[in-house]
Amino acid sequence: MQCPYCQTENREDRDHCYCCERDLAMLRVIVNKARHHYNLGLEHAERGRNAEAIEEFRNAIDLDRRFAPAHVVLGTLYARQNDFHRANECWKAALAINPDLNKAHAYLAKAEQVAVRTPVIRRLRLYCGVLAGLLVLVLLGFMYAMRPDRVNLTLQEAIKAYEAENLNTALTMLHQMRERKSHHSSVNAAASALREAIKSELRQQVQSIQEMKYREDYPAALAAISALESREPDPGTSATLAAIKQDINHYYAGRIEGLYKNFTDGAVSYPELAARVDEYLKVYPDLPDKEGLRSYLERAREVESGRRVEQILTEFRDQRDVQQSLEDLQQLSAQFPGMEAVKKGRADLVEAILNYVFERFQESMDEGNYDQAATLLREINSLASEFRDIVDVTGPVELAQRVLIDAEKTGRLKEVELLMKSASPAGAQLALMDIVSDDSLTTAERELVGTYLIEINRRNAAEELRQIVEKQSKYLTLQISDEEASFTLARYQEILDALPKSSAAERNALIACAAVSAFKLNQKEEADALAAMLEANKADRNLYGQLQRLFKRKR
Repeated sequence: MQCPYCQTENREDRDHCYCCERDLAMLRVIVNKARHHYNLGLEHAERGRNAEAIEEFRNAIDLDRRFAPAHVVLGTLYARQNDFHRANECWKAALAINPDLNKAHAYLAKAEQVAVRTPVIRRLRLYCGVLAGLLVLVLLGFMYAMRPDRVNLTLQEAIKAYEAENLNTALTMLHQMRERKSHHSSVNAAASALREAIKSELRQQVQSIQEMKYREDYPAALAAISALESREPDPGTSATLAAIKQDINHYYAGRIEGLYKNFTDGAVSYPELAARVDEYLKVYPDLPDKEGLRSYLERAREVESGRRVEQILTEFRDQRDVQQSLEDLQQLSAQFPGMEAVKKGRADLVEAILNYVFERFQESMDEGNYDQAATLLREINSLASEFRDIVDVTGPVELAQRVLIDAEKTGRLKEVELLMKSASPAGAQLALMDIVSDDSLTTAERELVGTYLIEINRRNAAEELRQIVEKQSKYLTLQISDEEASFTLARYQEILDALPKSSAAERNALIACAAVSAFKLNQKEEADALAAMLEANKADRNLYGQLQRLFKRKR
């Protein structure tokens, strides 16, 4: 990153210029923005969208005129369109910025030759390494032939460190040898040659990694960085490698940040975002700030879980489907365990469901639909046991249960009262039979029920008396059936007890009919006893006479 004030090259993580100490923060923002456009352009180019790619590269160059890679790739795109004039202008601009790119341009022109010659070059490098090793061995033998001193021993240790891939240790020892010269010039020459060889190798490795980064071959660059770091390079090289890793991480962070922004804008779904992030982390497992990139996914999980909770609440308010809402909430809790939005949404949904069910309970109570109210109370109890960690509704449920019981009793008593008023003692009696077995009745309620039962019994007795008396003439002529006779004989005493204030004529008529019924059923003693009762009551002589004549005639 070049300072715009003094033209000094600075590391990309610097906040102030090495030379003039000017603030470079804004410049870094511009450079990063230019790289963002550059990366977008590469992505478009990979997908064959040349027009969009050219536009992004122009944006990158507008922000950073010295961004040589953007000039190079833009020229390549122009060449694809057969616009070689513009392509040459772009390449010349890139070479003017960085003359070292001339080799890269030559490589592009001879890509096929390079692909063929690369294995040969690798073999030559291997041969050179072997020759260098042989040279080191020769030097070692030569030094052992000479008189040993401390510097010679240091060189031997440096060579061992180099062979053990501890480059920083080797360089440190070799720098110490520069300060303490050996009395053998050949030892000094060997130390200097080894030091320069190590430094040259490090420069070549760093340059190769930089080229991989510019080509956006990030997996290869990260692998090469890891391999070089395992050899313990010097602090300067380590700092350069750290800066390169930071650039690569910035690239991926920009990619994932863009995806996250599209997700928050609704352009990308959560499953798509999660799949893309996982894909990045699997394809590039050696990313320096993997956890930082994963944090975007955690934030997206929180946002998505909040959206889903709100959707469940909205659907419940619209459809009032308690079971479906609870199932959706359980699935969401399993998919996003531990999310704060899910915990809060769970509490909100339970509160909404309980309020809704309690409202329905109150409506059922107001309508007198006590069966429905009891069903809703059971549903509330079930919910309360499942969500006791959120809210305890034991007290309100118990109170509602008592209110329901009292309302049911009051309703049934009102029903009996209405039946009593409607002259329907049979229906009232059935309703009272249901109530009288209720253990929750108070003393006052039991007294009221007893009063109703006495009144119903009196009404039933009066009705039976009326029906029997109306058939008195049939009784006195024995024109009744055995069933009628049995009924009258079984009921007459209860009728008399239930109607103590009935008239003497009605009571005597009932006794006469009962006597005839006993006579009809061949219960002579019972018939005579009832006839004697009539005589004792000083009943109408005509009625008593008819009864006596009937008995004599039929005997």
